[in-house]
Amino acid sequence: MPAPAGHIGARVKRGDDPRLLTGRGRYVDDLTLPRMVHVAFVRSVHAHARLARVALDGARRAPGVVGVLTGEDVARLCQPYRGVLLHYKGMKTGAMLPLAVGRVRYVGEPIVALAARSRAAAEDAAALVDVECEPLAPVLTPAAALALGAPLIHPELGDNLLYETRLAAGDPDGAFAAAHRVWTRTFTTGRHTGVPLEPRGLVADYEPATRALTVWISTQVPHMMQAVLAELFGLPEHRLRVIAPDVGGSFGIKIHVYQDDMAACAMALTLGRPVKFVADRRESFLSDIHAREQTIRVEVAADRDGVLTAMRASIEAAAVPIRPIRARAWWKAARCSASCRVRIACGTTTAPCASSRRTRSSPRSTAPWGIRSPPRSPRAWSSSSPAISGSIPPSYAAAISCAPRTSRTRPPPATSTTAAAITPRSPDSWRSRRTTASGASRRRPAARDGTSGSGSRASSN
Repeated sequence: MPAPAGHIGARVKRGDDPRLLTGRGRYVDDLTLPRMVHVAFVRSVHAHARLARVALDGARRAPGVVGVLTGEDVARLCQPYRGVLLHYKGMKTGAMLPLAVGRVRYVGEPIVALAARSRAAAEDAAALVDVECEPLAPVLTPAAALALGAPLIHPELGDNLLYETRLAAGDPDGAFAAAHRVWTRTFTTGRHTGVPLEPRGLVADYEPATRALTVWISTQVPHMMQAVLAELFGLPEHRLRVIAPDVGGSFGIKIHVYQDDMAACAMALTLGRPVKFVADRRESFLSDIHAREQTIRVEVAADRDGVLTAMRASIEAAAVPIRPIRARAWWKAARCSASCRVRIACGTTTAPCASSRRTRSSPRSTAPWGIRSPPRSPRAWSSSSPAISGSIPPSYAAAISCAPRTSRTRPPPATSTTAAAITPRSPDSWRSRRTTASGASRRRPAARDGTSGSGSRASSN
């Protein structure tokens, strides 16, 4: 399709610039609600340790404190969940909860959540929490996690290997035996993380009378977050609304389901009043998702003319598969016999590692931790490539797997039968209608923060 006349090479004004540059943007931290409290966290200072004692008496008596939650408290509200990629047969991972229970597995993992009338009061109270830990041996690299006799980060899994697969095409061993020359190289990529101007943050407002939860969150995936929150906290989706206002950058880190975000929502359900959590920069570096850490060993064989005839490779990565998808491109480019072994180490005691970029598929398909998404069929490999056994699917579809539990405390039931249910006209439209119990419909009113909803993405059923 030809480009519209006059646009090629021309400067095009960005539609949002006038509003943002004149200070009319609306971010999560701009939102203030009546009776709102602020939450702060006590985080682990150990990469791997057993929680021996958590003393809260001093924090509970601190000025301005209105609520304190531990891992055991939150476990009665939120289901434990496992983030798995459905395409990867045999993938496993340990169950997660919003706050640590019994053991911490990385520096920065939240242990206690405290709510107070100001962020300063919440942080002062957090300093009064006395946490005693019994340090355990840390596991800091994928190689260490996969080594014989390595400490088990999730003992119930039996080892630290999240996923392993092997791919093969042609006769690589025969090609290497007949090769004129063989090259061997090892490549390592370090970790990195996105550092947006606006850190992660949310405001959660729970109304006990109607069991309705509204969450304003700096996220790239409001519709996914609605489904995740509804499933983890046992709320009907039509009672849960997720709004993504202006987002001050993400670089992929705001696609994931974070423990502290879930803990803040649990605090709102416990108190029945609005709760705000906005991470500071230090918290962001400790708890935001990391990416890219891999060790890639490659051997290539060539004939006398320098034409590649075979390739062998192995990939060890931390936490979740990211770049192993690139193995498909190697075969497509080389057109040769090849074999590849992909090993993903989940049991490192560093911050969780994941992809920090968006894929070509839906936003649900990029987050490894606690995502709820239907399985996708792997695409066929290129017909011009050799026949390949094994598969690495191209998308990152994942699913929540809620661990069973014998007992669970849910939020109080609704006491009103006239609560309204919000239904969007389309998944990407902010223009929603409110349908009352009588069947009448009207335009959605302005949000409680005084905005009309323009520029925000809302998710509700």
